[in-house]
Amino acid sequence: MKIIQAKFPSPYNINIGTKYINSDYLLNYLKSLTSSVIVITDTNVNMLYGNQFVSSLTGINVNKYVMPAGDQAKNREVMANIQDFMQENKISKDSIILALGGGVVTDIAGFIGATYLRGIKTIYIPTTMLCIVDAAIGGKTAINTDYGKNQLGTITSPYAIFVDTEFLKSQDGNSWRDGWVETLKHALLESENNLLEVYKNYCDFVIGKLPEEKLLEICYTSCNTKNKIVAADPYEKGKRASLNIGHNIGHALELYFKFTISHGQGVAIGIITESYIAVKLSILSKSKFELINKIFRPLAGVIEEEIDIINFLKLLSFDKKNRKNELRFCLLEDIGRIFKSGSYTKAIKSELVIDALKFMNKEFVESNRIKAN
Repeated sequence: MKIIQAKFPSPYNINIGTKYINSDYLLNYLKSLTSSVIVITDTNVNMLYGNQFVSSLTGINVNKYVMPAGDQAKNREVMANIQDFMQENKISKDSIILALGGGVVTDIAGFIGATYLRGIKTIYIPTTMLCIVDAAIGGKTAINTDYGKNQLGTITSPYAIFVDTEFLKSQDGNSWRDGWVETLKHALLESENNLLEVYKNYCDFVIGKLPEEKLLEICYTSCNTKNKIVAADPYEKGKRASLNIGHNIGHALELYFKFTISHGQGVAIGIITESYIAVKLSILSKSKFELINKIFRPLAGVIEEEIDIINFLKLLSFDKKNRKNELRFCLLEDIGRIFKSGSYTKAIKSELVIDALKFMNKEFVESNRIKAN
């Protein structure tokens, strides 16, 4: 097992290993802290692991809440239902929330943990690659509203994170794509060598030639990358915004298509489209754009229909990086380097954003690609 010590927003350990979650390791750790836990999970994870996981927690009083699966369930109504369940079952201040699931589960459970009884301990047990390398790390908790993704939330550290890569064996294709996109994004923020190395690992994974121990190493390295960025800027006053490359477009795409496209697909399209903006501003070279396009294009896939640009701009207007009614994007000036001009984000004129959205319609809409060929 490997352990990453996270110090911000408050100290916690990220324990990374394989085939240990249902062992005495986690059980003894929990018994040293509490005699009562509530497991929050979703319908998909519960079907695969719920009963087995609860059965492993011998000698502890366990309540379990099963929420609907999917990003559309990360909302105020579902959060209120969980909170009511906790009140009805007298979940007390000395209980611990165990968030067993992907990023949706850890986000909503983390938000509840930060606010229920003014804060109770929450431990994340991520079951997807996306959650392992990104969503669980850094203390962000959130729910969605009709206006945008992650509009309500806190920055509050979990008490601990326990990563068991054994869970990844049950992931579906979209979940793998989501995880690899965020892993490649972290490498994109490091250096071109790192990006090419992770891309090679991704290609090996696609053809079934990536060893299990290599996947564990990749998850550890990607967690460490995000942890270092968070440590430099825990409350997103500057550098942490770099983790949002591709996310303006990506989050808006998820909302626009009512979560019928995955987070990873949206972010892959977003990274390419936002890099197009950087090229148009002469911030990023065309050669680096072509490399980024080559790496993220297979993960971006296609979308079924053109977006309505006016409606899409409305969704972009709710992005948390915006200031003074300006659309602000985090842009690369090179692989491994974010463009900075007094800030890690840059205001982009609506004319250029519209040009980029036209580019996106042309490049990623299936019918347009067929016509072009």
